[in-house]
Amino acid sequence: MFENVIGLQSVTKDLERAIVSGTLPGAILLSGPRYGGKSTIALEIARSLTCHLQGEWDCRCRSCTLHRTLSHPDLVMAGPRYFDLEIGAALRAFGETPRIGTLYLLVRAVRKLLRRFDPHLWSETKLKKIQPAIDVVEAILQEMEPPPDSPGVSESGWKKPLKELEAKVGKLLPLVPREIVPVDLVRALASWAHVSSAGGTKIVLIEEVHTLQEGARNSMLKLLEEPPGDVFLLLTSSRRSAVIPTILSRLRTYSLPERTATEEAAVREKIFRADPGEGPLARFFRSAGAGDDDRRRALAERVVADLVRGADPGELLELVRGEFSEKNGGTREEFFFEELSDAARRRLRDADARDLALLQSWGAVIRAYRARIETRNMNPTSTISALVLTLHGMSVDAGA
Repeated sequence: MFENVIGLQSVTKDLERAIVSGTLPGAILLSGPRYGGKSTIALEIARSLTCHLQGEWDCRCRSCTLHRTLSHPDLVMAGPRYFDLEIGAALRAFGETPRIGTLYLLVRAVRKLLRRFDPHLWSETKLKKIQPAIDVVEAILQEMEPPPDSPGVSESGWKKPLKELEAKVGKLLPLVPREIVPVDLVRALASWAHVSSAGGTKIVLIEEVHTLQEGARNSMLKLLEEPPGDVFLLLTSSRRSAVIPTILSRLRTYSLPERTATEEAAVREKIFRADPGEGPLARFFRSAGAGDDDRRRALAERVVADLVRGADPGELLELVRGEFSEKNGGTREEFFFEELSDAARRRLRDADARDLALLQSWGAVIRAYRARIETRNMNPTSTISALVLTLHGMSVDAGA
């Protein structure tokens, strides 16, 4: 088990012992940094728990075969994830190195997105309009998937479906709820969990569980208090402090440490077939999938420049709302906060005495507004808009 996890042996060894001994609780939390292996570990737990044999890494049973392509019917997945970055990195990996390993990497990355549209979680009315797009993506994946025990990938024939896959996935990305887990989704999960399965064991994977809405938290508590005996709840979070105590108290937490630089380099090289020297994984994913880096950086520079001179924030607010619009696909707030902090630091280098004092005072304010999103699950668009207004007010006061 866990041969696909690089590093993190202090956690995976404990998990393997619990799985083999049958002592793994029915509800656990995998807590750790973004890009830190939480979902990889969770999916390997799911495969092992539903294996028809002994859960070995190379098991060829029907259940394990379905899990490797994330096609198992007794697995449901929910919660926000960096789909565009992961799929972008996987597309690049397979496009540059078309092998069985990178093909499975791509298939799994796209299926993580498709599983968010599971009919068990969505109403027929909501799915009706987008089901054709989902079906097209699924058909492309099935066309690209290698047959069992395939020795390799065909030298040709994959470039056209790969290009089509990228285009079709781009249309699905904006339809996934990006920042929160709504109450109706958790209720649907609970209903699905209480239905008996022919396979016996069912797995619910909810990523970034700290994003549960208030009503969803209450529904999750009910599920945790009265869990079906054949269901395992695997929850992940990169912000454990934002998970409410009543939910935490019903989970066994496994805390994943930060990977070392050497381990992160191994992930880039062995999993994504990329240059191991490209820097931290966060930077690697952004370079692979975040095609709006230049626009986001330009917006951060514009925000700093305009607010330092006390310009009217009206146009900035419109730009911010457009950047974070879910309708347009949006961008994740943590990237913007990073760019904003970097832009402010660059401005500090040539600042006069007045601007120097102003920019230095911004640091704590930017961190405070970021914390509102990370620990209180506040809406990114309204929070960043409020930050712009606050920084503008500070600039006006400094110039008075």
